[in-house]
Amino acid sequence: MNCHDGVYPGLVLRIRRIQEYATEQGYGDESAFLAQTFDPERNSKKLLREYAGQQGVDLDANSWHFLPPRATRRGRS
Repeated sequence: MNCHDGVYPGLVLRIRRIQEYATEQGYGDESAFLAQTFDPERNSKKLLREYAGQQGVDLDANSWHFLPPRATRRGRS
């Protein structure tokens, strides 16, 4: 990922823990998590999914959604 200050990995870890807690409490099917990039040239939807999987995100739960902007220009504005 293209996060120079390390915020993104920490954020994914926190959200993953929220996902785990929601599942433990019986709200797994009612939870949704959104990851958005503002650098679609380097962070494609596929790359975001691969990264999330590497970070231990439960992608089989189908509660994570990856939202790149449709155009690089839109992502920068």
